[in-house]
Amino acid sequence: MSNMPNEIQEIFDKLDNEIVWLCATWAVYKDLFAHSDKRIDLLRESGEHFFYIIRGALLNNVIGVLNNLADPAKSGKYENCSLKQLQSLTDEQNIPQDVSRKLQDIINQLDDKCVEKSSPLRMFRDKSLNHFDLETALDKSSTPMITHETVEKCLIIIKDFMNTIKSYYDQSESAYELHKSFTFDGSNRLISVLKDGIRYSKIRDQCNKTDISNHALMDHLVDDLFGNEFKDA
Repeated sequence: MSNMPNEIQEIFDKLDNEIVWLCATWAVYKDLFAHSDKRIDLLRESGEHFFYIIRGALLNNVIGVLNNLADPAKSGKYENCSLKQLQSLTDEQNIPQDVSRKLQDIINQLDDKCVEKSSPLRMFRDKSLNHFDLETALDKSSTPMITHETVEKCLIIIKDFMNTIKSYYDQSESAYELHKSFTFDGSNRLISVLKDGIRYSKIRDQCNKTDISNHALMDHLVDDLFGNEFKDA
């Protein structure tokens, strides 16, 4: 049971859930595309164009959510569900000055990474995600490269902000790293299946080049092992 006021907990819980999925998405991205050169080679051989689309979709999602979390409390007449919205609500609750100062310091760090117009994350959102900037689209202008280190630093800042609030009200912190247990298993299961698939494909190709009867035997063995379970998948 949380000790947060209802108006704070409602937004805190929504942001908390968003950050959990953000961390999980980033973990999947790293497991697939930032593990090793050999893993990239495996993904290319398994389905280069497919995994190119997956990589872009995951990275765009991460960048978009990071920017949304760093948005101001209000844009025009519309309220945003962002860290600054949560900060404004905590200020209304007259929290201790040391906690308030710490939250502001964290927000300032996040502004440097995400909000400043020169920030790679903000430039990418403004020119490629939210708006289809003409010069960028025609390769006449480019956005700065977004490094894994930049994303990691933003995540650390965001988690620090949330846990500062949770620690003040509930004397506990959220274990955002728990996502690793299920994302790690899923990613490695996928990699294992891809490796097995490529092994089988190479064996089958070799059989096809040497002896058609071996080729038929290989198909027969696979049917015996797996049946028609995934025939129409």
